[in-house]
Amino acid sequence: MESLKGSIQQRLDKLKYNYLLFFNPGKIKISDNIIVDGKIVSGLIVLSDYNDGIKKAEKIVTRLQNMENKSSDNIETVNQDLIEYQNILIELKDKREKLKREIREEENKQKKKIYKDKAKFHEKLGAKRFQKFVKKLDKAKFKFIKQILKEDRVIKWTDQITDYRAKQKLKCAKNEKEKTKIIQDMKREKVLVRKQLKEERSINYYQGVDKRIEFFYKYIERNKTIHKNALLINGLLLITSIGLGIANVPVLPFLLGTYQIAAGFKNFQCINAQDYYLSLMNMRKQQIVKRNLIEIKKTYQENTDLISALQKGINEGKNLYSDQGILDSVKTLEALQQLKATIIAAKQSQDARIDEAIIGNQMRRR
Repeated sequence: MESLKGSIQQRLDKLKYNYLLFFNPGKIKISDNIIVDGKIVSGLIVLSDYNDGIKKAEKIVTRLQNMENKSSDNIETVNQDLIEYQNILIELKDKREKLKREIREEENKQKKKIYKDKAKFHEKLGAKRFQKFVKKLDKAKFKFIKQILKEDRVIKWTDQITDYRAKQKLKCAKNEKEKTKIIQDMKREKVLVRKQLKEERSINYYQGVDKRIEFFYKYIERNKTIHKNALLINGLLLITSIGLGIANVPVLPFLLGTYQIAAGFKNFQCINAQDYYLSLMNMRKQQIVKRNLIEIKKTYQENTDLISALQKGINEGKNLYSDQGILDSVKTLEALQQLKATIIAAKQSQDARIDEAIIGNQMRRR
């Protein structure tokens, strides 16, 4: 009987875990248990014990320091006790820091496992296969833009939309700082549109289109919200079509309902694929942040004169989104050399991507 109850409880726990994995992984409880001397103990309780021990040691050290200052009697004994307790205090603090690191590492391991499980869950629902389909569709979109709509026309349209949005935001801006940020964001958005067209990679699907890696979450979440709202509309229209069917309206309910089921499936799979991508990113969050910091540090170390010149140009209000603005800012020989090296590296990276795309197309044709 007990084993049956245990089995039922395990299944219920598994169902709850899968439910939270899909809808709210942040609510999955993270255990603070760690292994100390071969035993599983609560890390927070041990940490609390260390904090209590440190407080007691600090009080004793303070009292001994006061005794040392006020009395010359037994000064040697006081000094020995003071040194001993100061050493105990240092040792306790070192152990506490080590324990904090262990707790943090254990929490990170559990979070990584949660998002690994979430990625597997979405993969079972077809996320990986659908993601490949979406990327092929994305490539077809750029082909349509370049061959039918034409790149210059699309840039003109997107620039007009971006300018309109920026003007609306500028009307609501409260101070100059907000206005400056809106203008900078507008300029960056225009640059990113051009970059997507050049690389034929959508900012919502390809990490690295925007070099600020931490912003990739924002693009996926924004795309996910669009599909969530679309899925809600699909559901409402499907209910409407059922209502029309009950009311004996001919043909329309069937067509409308069929379309909403197909569109709903597409929107669900888009959300599923985006959740899959976000899960993988959360799983590798620490590595991504670390890699980003290393790249930033390397860039600063290799281009100190260039970065300094560009920062000065920004402070002077120069437009660094134009060739003239950059040339007006970069004046020293060292900064110009670093600018040249940066442009060459970017060109090589772009050429490598184009070559990779050509080879990929040739292989698919074969």
